[in-house]
Amino acid sequence: MEELHKVARAYYENGSPEVRSLTQKFFESMDTNRDGTINRQEFMAFLNREGCTDARMNHYLFAEMDRDNNGIIDFNEFLTLYYIIKTKNGYCCQCWRCLKGLYFTCATCFDCPTARTFDLCTDCYMTHRGAQHPHANFVDSALLLRARRNVSSFHYPVQSTYAVQHLMQPTSSHAIHPQYQPGSKWVSVM
Repeated sequence: MEELHKVARAYYENGSPEVRSLTQKFFESMDTNRDGTINRQEFMAFLNREGCTDARMNHYLFAEMDRDNNGIIDFNEFLTLYYIIKTKNGYCCQCWRCLKGLYFTCATCFDCPTARTFDLCTDCYMTHRGAQHPHANFVDSALLLRARRNVSSFHYPVQSTYAVQHLMQPTSSHAIHPQYQPGSKWVSVM
């Protein structure tokens, strides 16, 4: 969660005055008693208004946001929540914890425009806790992003399943070779 908080804070600090103002107004809209913090009751009321009625997920989310475990969310902690809401960051479909860093997603569900994604944290994926899911085509979030980027640059169809298969094609070498580009750092090339 610390990395997510840093990213959220960076977006806020580097955001335009308009973005910062909108963020502050959003915080104030959740702080209904106007004490400068969001308590559990205000938090749950907001989530229920937004249609998030899964009490277990809401409990985990509040616990994740309350970094100092004092029972309230201050503005600094709120920035992480705001980032999660705006980026539609997901939750593990098995343990309901916020996805932080790399996670696994069902590429079949990801490609279906009418389906919700089915995402699993690394722990749940490793222990096969998503076994009740009907598809077996899981890929980690970084590979999915790279695969879609690589395939779209060749003007192939950008189906995730195809993109992952293309990226994972056997080649004569899987070595990572450093390539120097003038004016830049060393980069890895597959």
